[in-house]
Amino acid sequence: MVAYNFPPEDARAIIFGIKASVIKPHGKRPHVAVGGTVHAFCGAVPPLWMKSPECHRLIVAPCSRSEEIVIEADKVTLGSAVMVTPEWFETLARDEGFSDFGSLQVHYDRLYGLPFRGQYIRWRPDRAEFRAQWPLIVKPPGPPDSTEQAAQPP
Repeated sequence: MVAYNFPPEDARAIIFGIKASVIKPHGKRPHVAVGGTVHAFCGAVPPLWMKSPECHRLIVAPCSRSEEIVIEADKVTLGSAVMVTPEWFETLARDEGFSDFGSLQVHYDRLYGLPFRGQYIRWRPDRAEFRAQWPLIVKPPGPPDSTEQAAQPP
């Protein structure tokens, strides 16, 4: 299972299919492949991560695109295609939840530095196997009712 964690402010857009893509850095584990299943969550926080009471599964949908992306100051390389048109830059930025491409560049520059190398993942929300209901039911803070319900650390 390939799971991706999103900030809570993206939850509504993911559930309703407005946001159907993400750019993630390369990590220890491989990214989802085309045809695989994307599991989107929000609220996974350390030390319990997916077992934390704040964690919610948002959507489970098939992956329709998974390619390496390189974001540089003047161009974006997606797979083997070099994108240089301003219209494409702005579309990518809006799909990722940014107001413009400059904001997207600043975000990735601050977090990882440019040039940024990562994976562009897109899924099909219209073919979702699971979709959370909105609004998300937030579990009350505090200790669980019994020790059997407590999330165990990994």
